[in-house]
Amino acid sequence: MKNFLFRFLGFTIILLSLTTCQSPLERNYFPGRLEADTKNILLAEAASDHEMFLINYAIVRHRDYSPYEVKDQSFSSILSNAKKFEQEGLNIIYEFETTKQEEELKMKIKNEGIGHKRVGSTSVLRKGLKFSCEFENTTGKDIFLDNSTFQIYGPFKDHLTSLNYKFNHYIKKGEKKKLNLFADGQNIQNNVKFGMAANVGNTRIDEIMMLSEIRCVHNNFYAKPYRNVNLDPEEGRFQASKSFSYDNDLKGKKWIEKKENQTIFKLGPLDLSK
Repeated sequence: MKNFLFRFLGFTIILLSLTTCQSPLERNYFPGRLEADTKNILLAEAASDHEMFLINYAIVRHRDYSPYEVKDQSFSSILSNAKKFEQEGLNIIYEFETTKQEEELKMKIKNEGIGHKRVGSTSVLRKGLKFSCEFENTTGKDIFLDNSTFQIYGPFKDHLTSLNYKFNHYIKKGEKKKLNLFADGQNIQNNVKFGMAANVGNTRIDEIMMLSEIRCVHNNFYAKPYRNVNLDPEEGRFQASKSFSYDNDLKGKKWIEKKENQTIFKLGPLDLSK
């Protein structure tokens, strides 16, 4: 009896030890417990803050058409997938309707982080993403840059929004012109949340925007005589004249197409000025 008791106590101690030593990353994701589990993972130093962001973003971006699962998956498994998506993307093709553009400008784009922009002449400030684009006129002629369409892609190379900016800027041949722009954070936040499960918590939208890639995908410009333009228009930081909204611009699920394990999103015109 005494030997049995010792063996039982030994087994219990070993079991408790194994349970205690188990990494909190091995726990399965459960929506109602995410905040507590996140704190436990960070307290145990089982993952860095960026790794926790990747876990959170994988949960935030999960949909029924996603090429991965989060339900009944360990945080370790979710993190492994998220690191892969950060490098390779979500295996989603984004298709846009486009027209041929024979000439293009050289562009250098810089993500300048989070900032605020006043709404009109009011005291209201909107939070969003600041960025700049330096246009270099390599067309061999003086041009008038009417407007440009930009796209913002998230940490998983996922399309977050498309934005059109009205510039009305004259750029001489060979000249470089840097323009400062602002992307409204609420538009990006709404698009990130489109189709998101109701029980998912914090999107960590500031980090999403700071880690995003910005691309200029279309410019509308034409030749214009020097004497007919304002060479010094008011610059400041441009706000988008048109913003893409997943909620308003897409209906049902006809914009989602599946082809041989490949997901295709058909997101309308590339040139958002139309």
